[in-house]
Amino acid sequence: MIFVLADDRMLHVLSTEEESQGQFEGVDVEEGLYRFFDQSGNPLFAEFTKSNKRGKIFGLLPWVESGRYRLVSAKSMDLPRLLDLWSEIAGLETNAHFSGLEEVRSFLVSQ
Repeated sequence: MIFVLADDRMLHVLSTEEESQGQFEGVDVEEGLYRFFDQSGNPLFAEFTKSNKRGKIFGLLPWVESGRYRLVSAKSMDLPRLLDLWSEIAGLETNAHFSGLEEVRSFLVSQ
């Protein structure tokens, strides 16, 4: 399970890391719009295996190709845990794991 805190302060809960690739584009991840956490609420870092690409068609029209990333432990980077950021969370996106934020919090505290 992966927790994702988006810049709109909504918490997403994903079943797999692969699911994050479909929901969160590499260009947005690189810009810091999402913070990732493992099932215990520990921070994860997006390590790019294929870089994002940017360019312009005819020197005028910008284009972007999203890269690919994998999520790795970020414990050594001194980033906050999900529970440390709890007051920043505005709501929970509908998911298959939890029905509300208090249920998520109870789960994380028990880890």
